[in-house]
Amino acid sequence: KQSLTRLAAFVSGFSLAQLVISATYGVSELKRDLQAMYRRCGVRGESTLFLLTDQQIADERFLVYINDLLSSGEIPGLFPPEDVDEIVAQMRPLMKRERRFEGKADCWAAFLARVRAKLHVALSFSPVGEAMATRTRRFPALINCAVIDWFMPWPEEALVSVSKSFLAEVDLGTAQQHASVCAFMPFAFIEVDALSKRYLEQERRYNWTTPKSFLELISLFTSMLAQRRARGDAQILRYQTGVHKLATTAESVSVLEQQLQSKQQQVEEKRAQCDALVPRMAEQKDRA
Repeated sequence: KQSLTRLAAFVSGFSLAQLVISATYGVSELKRDLQAMYRRCGVRGESTLFLLTDQQIADERFLVYINDLLSSGEIPGLFPPEDVDEIVAQMRPLMKRERRFEGKADCWAAFLARVRAKLHVALSFSPVGEAMATRTRRFPALINCAVIDWFMPWPEEALVSVSKSFLAEVDLGTAQQHASVCAFMPFAFIEVDALSKRYLEQERRYNWTTPKSFLELISLFTSMLAQRRARGDAQILRYQTGVHKLATTAESVSVLEQQLQSKQQQVEEKRAQCDALVPRMAEQKDRA
């Protein structure tokens, strides 16, 4: 959804605006970003596409402003009075060029009209879970004032093409093995989708399968493959190190055995010399 939104913004010549969420991002920061988008569209007349994902809703109060934006285009209390006067002053030259009334209410209405014409909102929300249902009940403009883009299931040919593209740089063995893995990915995804439909019919519960799920399947496979290969390489290195140590130890033992044999020969020679010397010493003792 986000990729298609960015593509549509580029093709239409719109600038893309998104929230930069941080740990301290709150309602005041949202209002500041909305003020900047309103000024960009209403005063400067720039066509802007505001892309909002459900992960960027750090506070449910954000949806109060989004609901007002979608329903009427006017968010109460978004601008303080001094900013309203500044915007009205910036709008007066435009009103004069168009030969329209330059009153404060007229300038403000023209500003909001330009915002409605130039600012487009794209909501990239996931239907998984209860969050989407709860939000649409509390903020009906998310449904009533929006056009829903229905994404149809990907055909098997597209799934195979995506699988080949993402697995092109992954070492999967022979060409036949590579083709088999690329064909298995769409097969597994289609089978899960079919079982999800049966699950809905039998249990009345949803198991969502989306194109993102297919990409996550490929990502999970590649990450698990890398982990298994790393584990196997570590075990191979461990065994190779053990074999090398065994070979080194065997060589050291062989050298020690040779040295021991040499020492034993020297000991035998010294013992023989001692045995020969004992009778002579006894004879000399008797003479003495």
